[in-house]
Amino acid sequence: MTARSRGLLCVLALSLFAFPPPAGSHPFSVDQEALPPIQAGWSIRFLSPIGQEFVPAASSLDAVELMVGNGDLPGPADLFVNIRHTTIDGPIIGTSLLLTLPFGTGGLTHFDFPSAVPLIPGEVYVIEVVFAGSDTSNPGIAGGYQPPYSQGRAIILGEPDPFDDLWFREGPAMATSGNCSLRACRDEVLAACGSTHRLCMKRCTTLIRSRCMASECTCDSVRGTPGTCICL
Repeated sequence: MTARSRGLLCVLALSLFAFPPPAGSHPFSVDQEALPPIQAGWSIRFLSPIGQEFVPAASSLDAVELMVGNGDLPGPADLFVNIRHTTIDGPIIGTSLLLTLPFGTGGLTHFDFPSAVPLIPGEVYVIEVVFAGSDTSNPGIAGGYQPPYSQGRAIILGEPDPFDDLWFREGPAMATSGNCSLRACRDEVLAACGSTHRLCMKRCTTLIRSRCMASECTCDSVRGTPGTCICL
C-alpha cells in the first residue's frame, strides 16, 4: 500500500481545513514552502513517523506552519514538531513548543521554537510532526500531489514518498516594528560574516541604530551602553 492510498484511508475530515487557524506567534520570513492544493490527509497518530523533507537556504529557522486538523475523535490533540538532520530518524536539532489543538478545529497551524534552530544551507532536514496526546484524539495533517516540492518529499510511516508533499512553510523570525528582533539581526550577520568576525557586531549595531532612528526601536542608555540602541 502506498503512502498516497494510506492517506486516502485516513479518517481525517478535510473540511476542517476551512476552519479559522489557531492564532500564530511571532512573524517569520518564509524560506522554504510547499503549498499544494489540499488533496489528501494523513493520520499523525497512526502513520508516524510522519514529516516532510526540505533543503533550507537560510541558516536558521524559528517557526514552522502546517495544515493540521483534529476532527476524528472528541479529545484535544497535543502536537509538537522536531527538526531532524538528513532523515526522519536523524539527530534532533530543534523541538518546537507544545501546541494543543481543540477538537473540531484545524487549518493553518503555527509552531514556534523556543530558540533559533541552526541550519546548514543546502543540506537536507526533516520536519517531523509528533503526536503527544492520548487515545482520545486522532489529528490529521494535509498535503497534496501537485505541484511537487523539488527539494524534498513527504515521509509517511517513516518512508519517503516521492509523489506527496505535506503543505508547509518554514523560516527564521523577522523583526517587527515596536518589537525588533536583535536575534534575527544577529543571525543574519552571522550567516554573512561568521561567528568570530567583529564586523558582524558592527553591522548589527548599525542596523539596530538605524531602526531606532526610524522610531522602530527605543534608545535606552540605562540598560545598554550610552549612545546605543536596545530593541525592547
